[in-house]
Amino acid sequence: MSGFIYFTGLLIWVILGAALVGFLIRRWRQKERLPTEGKRYVITGCDSGLGQQLMHRLIEQGASVYALTYSEGAAQSALAEGAQGALACDLSDSSKRQAALKWLDNVS
Repeated sequence: MSGFIYFTGLLIWVILGAALVGFLIRRWRQKERLPTEGKRYVITGCDSGLGQQLMHRLIEQGASVYALTYSEGAAQSALAEGAQGALACDLSDSSKRQAALKWLDNVS
């Protein structure tokens, strides 16, 4: 009988500990959100992966997003998904980087 009581008490502490850890993780994650109200974000690599996910998340939060993509098709897709502006450019080329900076000056 005492083994059952010990197990039950241990189980209760494990559940309470897991609830506390879950609460702390949620609080921490809420603090890591970027302020989006009235902000403009320029995101590179919006074709796929991290850049695309960040673009989607910021658009969902109401931010103005300007997407830089590698392909024209991805730029059109970014516009369709809610980006304020999108430009297809190869940022490894210095002349294309300068063109992207001029484009950003004109759209903002």
